[in-house]
Amino acid sequence: MCKKAEDLSALSDLQLLSMILRRDDAMRALLMRYLPTVRRWVVRLGIPSGEREDACQEGLMAVVDAARHYTAQKGVSFGAYAGVCVKNRIISFKRERDAVSQGTVADLEPLAADQSAQPEETALRRAQIDAVRKAAAVRLTARERQVLLLLMEGYRYSEIAEQTKTTVKSVNNTMQRVRKKLRQYQ
Repeated sequence: MCKKAEDLSALSDLQLLSMILRRDDAMRALLMRYLPTVRRWVVRLGIPSGEREDACQEGLMAVVDAARHYTAQKGVSFGAYAGVCVKNRIISFKRERDAVSQGTVADLEPLAADQSAQPEETALRRAQIDAVRKAAAVRLTARERQVLLLLMEGYRYSEIAEQTKTTVKSVNNTMQRVRKKLRQYQ
């Protein structure tokens, strides 16, 4: 006899993981089980209230990825594994948002700090920098923000490709899209 969706909450993580491929409601039950964990990390890491929904979605995607990649043979419970995945994903989300909001976008900061510029020019340049920051936060995809952040941290394209499990060409293409999306704000 097939268990009803509401009966799935009584199953263990491993039982739910084994059912995910056969039943859509098993993944839903697993996500509902880990939603409080995701919310705790979002609050604990100080995600602003306006970004909490996005952060929760990232955390739930981490649970989905954990379900896909978990292997019981490594001696770690799924709960511990999923918890680490959620924490790391939300930390990455926070770092990306913080980097964009702090204006680490390209070489715009030196232009704003130009002491020889007239006050009007400086004010205009700062407004342009703010526009770029806001555009990066809104217009860039998560992958584009991730690649941009790694590049701004000093990583080379080959290192970024290795970290993001893509190719150097993919990183280059991503950066071209970033430049195109942000060009009108410079």
